[in-house]
This record gives sequence, structure tokens and C-alpha cells, in this order.
Amino acid sequence: MNISNHFELISIFSGLLWLVICVMVMAWYRSGKEGSEWKLFFPSFLAKIAGGLAFSFIYIFYYQGGDTLAYWDGATILNRLFWSDFGAFVTEMFSSVDEYASFENYNNESGYPPGWIYREAESFFVCKVYAILSFFTLKSYWAMTVISSTILSMAFWSLYLNLLKTGISFSKNFGYFFLFIPTPIFWCAGVSKDTVVLICVLGLIVQAIKFIYFKKRGFLLLLMSLLYIYLIFKIRPFIFAGIASGAFIALTARFNKERIKSQIQRISLKTIFYLLSISIFLILLQTYSQNINQVYDEVLVIQQDFASNQTYGDKRYTIGPQIVSFTGFIQAFPLSVIAAVYRPYIWEALSPLLLLNGIEGLILIFLTWKLFAEGFKEKLKTIRSNEVIMFSLIFILVLGFSIGFTSGLFGVLARLKSVILPFVLMVLLVRPSTQSEIKKDVGKH
Repeated sequence: MNISNHFELISIFSGLLWLVICVMVMAWYRSGKEGSEWKLFFPSFLAKIAGGLAFSFIYIFYYQGGDTLAYWDGATILNRLFWSDFGAFVTEMFSSVDEYASFENYNNESGYPPGWIYREAESFFVCKVYAILSFFTLKSYWAMTVISSTILSMAFWSLYLNLLKTGISFSKNFGYFFLFIPTPIFWCAGVSKDTVVLICVLGLIVQAIKFIYFKKRGFLLLLMSLLYIYLIFKIRPFIFAGIASGAFIALTARFNKERIKSQIQRISLKTIFYLLSISIFLILLQTYSQNINQVYDEVLVIQQDFASNQTYGDKRYTIGPQIVSFTGFIQAFPLSVIAAVYRPYIWEALSPLLLLNGIEGLILIFLTWKLFAEGFKEKLKTIRSNEVIMFSLIFILVLGFSIGFTSGLFGVLARLKSVILPFVLMVLLVRPSTQSEIKKDVGKH
């Protein structure tokens, strides 16, 4: 991997060209929109661009390598393979690889992708995603960064705008917190696996809101939803488990509220739902108890893989004794979720890259205190009665446990937690309201 390639004239020119294009497109999209919330549109976009470029410069100059440059390298090699051997390119794009994969489809003209990326199916799939972008960017890393940042900005903005349109009531500063979360802005605005995953998660929730609240139907909505699900499942399958868990509970609540008018029928449906949930839990308990050693071994492998990559740093954390049993997982659950949401604490953020995460954690702790200290019972009713917020809470709990338990390194934790932080803020900043309390000044999407 030759870092000097990123500073060739054509690479810099392509990056600047795409920056101009993206700014013009965003200006066109912003034009004619009214409403006080739109004042945050361009600052949010520029924050994502700044975050993506900062991420890129740190990996180039400070780490002098890492995942982000390996994804670009793999994408560029696939691009060259397209021109040197189209048949081999098609084979690589539409076939999965495993740890025993060879480089038989590559040659000296195309080059060879980084072995540690190529042998991990999820990581090389990210190279395939960026390979598509490489045809439009003259293989420029900077152009890919700008496009990634712009798409992430639009994903955040689209979810923010649709949340306002649903009538869900949030604290008055919700937009500032939601659109300017430091961790996603830095870790998910550049060329990375986390960027693709977060864009897909936010995009999928937008499609769900359009379907449930605004009764949107159609082929495009279905196509986009399936695309997001496919990408999430191919890159980070465990995130789909969190989405499915939250969606099941939220949609059940929605059906109960909309379709069941009788109070007796509602109580009966809730009882059936809770019994079904308990039954599923007991089945999972039985399954886990039979396969707990295998599950735990896989977790340890994930932790060791993260620990062996020096670009993640060496700042470790623990969540207490990890007992090889289902009981051990249950005991680790609250500490894992706390770690995923709030850590590194400010006294644990002992490096420049983690300091922002430490400050962010302090803010989240303060917002959590406000949630409990100011009208908690009313806010809890709102959470229970609103499908989007209920989904967010379940998503945080399921993903938070998985992320907090498996990361082990603060550098890894900072990256993986990015996907749950927007939903953390949705839960913490919701305020009591009725469904009819719709914001009057929300501009049309």
C-alpha cells in the first residue's frame, strides 16, 4: 500500500471536483426549503465532510495504514481487474470468499488485494461496494471520502426530518445533539465498514417510518429496504439481529394500538405477546445452554482479532469476570450496555482520539440523569406508546450488549458504538407528547 498514491495530482483533483459537486447538489437540495430546522442542514453536512477528512488524514499520517486504506486498495484493485479481466472481475464481485481463498483471479496488471482483507468475507465485501464508487471517482481515495461523508449526511438528515414529521416530540436541542454526534462524525464519515453499515441502518429506519407513519407503499421503498438489509447482513450480520428484535416488538405494539379497539382484546394480545416472548426466551436459553462454549469461543476469537490490529490502539477495558455460561452472559449484560453507551469515561480517554469520546460520554450521562430526574414516568409512557422510540430502546439493549461485550479495546468500542448512538439520543431526548403534537414549521422533504 503506497500512501503517496493519495497525493497524486489526479487523486487530489478528483477529490476537489467531487467536493464541489456535492456542495452544489446539497445547495440545490436545500434551496426553497422553509422551516427553522433547515438552518442545521449545511452545518451538519460540513461537519460530516470535516469528520471524514479528519479520519482520512489521521489514518494516513498518524497510523500510516489501517482498514480504511485497505478498503480503498481492494476497491482500486477490483477496478483494475475490471479492465484487465472482466470475467474474473464478475467472479470476484458475485462470489463469496473464505479464509482459504486464493488470488487466482488476480494478476500482475490488476495487483493483489490485501490478504487480511481478502480472506475476511465481510471486509472484502466492503471493497466491492467501494469498487463501484471507484469507477466514478478516478480511483481517488479523497473523492470516495467526500461521497461517503455526503451520503452519511443525507442519511442523518433524512431520518431527522422524518422523525420531526411523525409528531414525536423531542427536546428543543434535539437537532444539535442528533446531527452533530462526535463519534459517528469521525468514525463513520470516511471510507470504512462502519460508514456503510450506519448509512444502511439509518436508511432502513427511514423506510420503516415512511411505511408505518406515512403509509408509503411502492416498489422503490421495498427495493431500498431490501438493499439496506442485504448490505447490513453481508457486512455486520449481528446488527440485523438487533434490528429484527426491535422491529418485532415495535410492530406488535403498533398493531395492538391501531387494529385492536377493545380494551379486553388489547390486554389479551399483550398477554399472548408476553407469553410468546417468554417462550422464545426459554427456547434461546435452552439453545445457549447447549452451545454456550462454542458461542463464548467465537466471542473470544472476535476479541483476539481486534486486539491483534494495532491501529485500534492498546487501551483496553473489562466488564468484570466473564464466566463461560449463559448466567455469565446475563451478569455481563448491564455492564456491557453501559460500556457501549457511555465508555470510555473521561478518565479513561487517555489519548487524543479518545478524548472526544470521553466528553461525549459525559454529555450522555448528563442526558440520562435528566431523563430520570425530569418527568420520567411521562417519558416512559411516551417510549412505550411510540414504536420508533421503543424500537430504539430494544436496538440499544441488544446491540449494546453485543458491542460492549465483544470489543475489549476502546478504539474498537468507539467505532462499533457509532451505530447505536443516534438511537440513544432519540430515547434520551424524547419528551412527553400526544400524537397530535406535530411541529408546524417542519419543511417538506
